[in-house]
Parts: sequence; C-alpha cells; structure tokens
Amino acid sequence: MRFVAVVFLVLLLPAVAMAGPIDDRKPGASSSDFQRWQILAMQGNDSAQFNLGLMYYKGDGVNQNYVEAAKWYEMAARKGNAEAQTYMGNMNELGQGIKQDYAEALKWYLKAANQGDLAAHCGLGNVYTDGPEGIKNYEEAVRWYRKAADQKWPCAENSLAFMYLNGWGVKPDIAEGVKLYRKAADQGLPMAQKNLGFLYEDGVGVVKSSEEAYFWYSLAANSDYKNAAYSRDKIGSHLTPEQISAVKKRIAEWMPTPAPAEASGKPETR
Repeated sequence: MRFVAVVFLVLLLPAVAMAGPIDDRKPGASSSDFQRWQILAMQGNDSAQFNLGLMYYKGDGVNQNYVEAAKWYEMAARKGNAEAQTYMGNMNELGQGIKQDYAEALKWYLKAANQGDLAAHCGLGNVYTDGPEGIKNYEEAVRWYRKAADQKWPCAENSLAFMYLNGWGVKPDIAEGVKLYRKAADQGLPMAQKNLGFLYEDGVGVVKSSEEAYFWYSLAANSDYKNAAYSRDKIGSHLTPEQISAVKKRIAEWMPTPAPAEASGKPETR
C-alpha cells in the first residue's frame, strides 16, 4: 500500500475448444501438469481453466503470459469459479493482461465476495480506496476490509490499519491501527511486518524502539519484501552488535500465529 503499508479478452469457448494444444512450456519444464490442465481446460473444466491461468500468471512451468492468464481466468470466472473471479478482479484492477478497468474489477470482486472469497473482500476495499471519482468510496472500503479482517484475513487487517491511521472512511484511531498491523504481522504478512517496523522506527502509536523496528524489518526482509532489507540495515546501523545478536535470537525463535488456510497463494492486495 502507499504510506505505511498499501482483463478482459472476451474469448469464445468453442473457438478455443477447436484449437489444438499449444506448447508454451519453458525449455526443460515438466509437461505433466501443463498438459493435464490444458486438456481438461479445453474440455471446459473450470478448475483446470483456473489452474492453467495460474500457471501462466506465475510463469510456473510455462512462459509467464498475463494475456493467456486472463483468457483462462475469464473462462473459469464465467462458470462461477470464485478464485478465478478474484484473479479477474485483480487483473482488471492492476491492468495485467488487459486494460485497467475499475468497474470490471468491482464486478468480478463482488461476484467472488458474494461466494465468501476473503481476498475478493480486500480487492473491493482496494478498488474503493484507489479507484477514480465515481468509484472511490472510503466508507465502502472500510466496510469490506472489516468484513475480512473480522475473519482474521491478514491483508484486510493490514489495509484496515492504514484506514484507521489516516482517518479514511473511519474516525482516526492510531491505537486501533497499531493493533491491526500487529495482528497481520503476527500472522506472517511481510507487508504488515514492514509497516509495524516503520511505526517502531518513528514512534507512531508505540514507544520508539530501534530494536523492535529491526525485528519487524528483519522478518519482512526474510520474505524478500520490498525494501525491507534496506530499512533493516539502515536501522541496524544504530544498534550495537549485542543488540543485533539479541534480536536475531528472537527472530530465530519467532513463529507466526495461524491465518486462514486459504490466505496463501492469493493475489497480493496491499
């Protein structure tokens, strides 16, 4: 997200079904998963269409191709696959593989959210936060973030924390923001860990502590989160070797609290 943090090719299925399999595998990649999902996807299986889209999206065993990912996601999404609908919302929101379209993102996120997909709740919050005039609505963003945060969804906790800290769509409450960042950070969300490090570095809503900042920046850096290693090293230059050693011991012993099982593998929201 910003501070502290925060497609649509309409393809006709019959036309795809008539085409023969395409070999987009990376050189040396195993053929089993790609070919299995491709065959089932061309037969109209929505789970296979979603999984094939995911392979293209991540470049997992195939050459990364957002346009192909969007094509297969949309096929699955139109069959009611909630995960595919969430990814379609995400690709429309970000303009990956298709032209950026916030209204289309809202449409797909809402379909998935109505099926209980918590990542889609976060997606709705993001669109209502970042969308253009006519779509931007901070109160609606808070409502959707809260729905998912109440079910312990880390990304929603992180985004709702931002809203509280900035007073967007809700009365400013730094203490509540800190609490939500800590919940998400404790669940292992690197974005929230970096945000919590920032709060400790600057003493926002917490007692200023370079050691605590180093601890949270380090956890985020261990997940290769954006610029967290730089923030860790910068704050670490103000610590003694003994202090760093003590923090590293805490890091080695740290374990995340459980998050919803479906939280892994979803598109990052904030």
